[in-house]
Amino acid sequence: MNLDNLSLQIENMRQRVNHLQRQSQKPKGQQIEILAEVFEELYFALEELQMTNEDLQQQNQELSNTQQALVAQRHHYQELFEQVPDAYLVTDTKGIIQEANHTATTLLNISKSFLIGEPLDIYVVEEEHPNFHLKLSHLCDRSQHAIAFSSEYQSIEANFDPKLLQYILTNLLSNSLKYSPVGSTVIFSVTYSKNQIVFQIQDFGIGIPATEIEHIFEPFHRASNVGNVSGMGLGMSIVKKALDLHSGQITVESFVKVGTTCTVALPFSGNLPTHVCA
Repeated sequence: MNLDNLSLQIENMRQRVNHLQRQSQKPKGQQIEILAEVFEELYFALEELQMTNEDLQQQNQELSNTQQALVAQRHHYQELFEQVPDAYLVTDTKGIIQEANHTATTLLNISKSFLIGEPLDIYVVEEEHPNFHLKLSHLCDRSQHAIAFSSEYQSIEANFDPKLLQYILTNLLSNSLKYSPVGSTVIFSVTYSKNQIVFQIQDFGIGIPATEIEHIFEPFHRASNVGNVSGMGLGMSIVKKALDLHSGQITVESFVKVGTTCTVALPFSGNLPTHVCA
């Protein structure tokens, strides 16, 4: 039972009440028949409200299960990040540490709380500072792209899990930027069709080999042509799981050395209103 169906049922009940009010103005001899009709209408109204209540309870339970599954997935992949044998330090563009896994903290023999927020270059010997910052600058340059956004609407009111939606779009946009040449444009569009919102992200990067597209949603899978571009191969598998939990779909069209287009379709569902604004 969605909100549109509930509104329709309420309107039908309102029309029936108006009909009964008109009937009540008939001669007294017909009042017994009218009273029986009133009771019958009330019975059907209670039945419909009961069904609506059960549907809403089921939707609330499904949403709760989805949120719990999403939290479990986040915890699972956080555990994977912590347990990988290589040391990983995640920094921002200025070299300030934002995250560190267990191997990194063990290798440096420093608690994570003391690592987070510190500049990474304090762990680099002084004579290597210029080279270190040069490499960091080159990494930052790789993110210099233009994003061309388009939408037919200024604002679309929809019901989504904000964190789930943010993760899906952030990951797809990040991939498009990461695997596209510096200075290229990524096209990001939002449309509305058939009671669902459609996000499309198109890049003109390295593309994905045709034989590997079916495997991109598998954990730890990375395309054979990514070269030295960093990554763990987890992002798309999490995106797919998040979409499954939200009853969404994703299609990927890609050609090597031409680019990749990801199309995400999400149905309007759930109980938490979120505005998608242009």
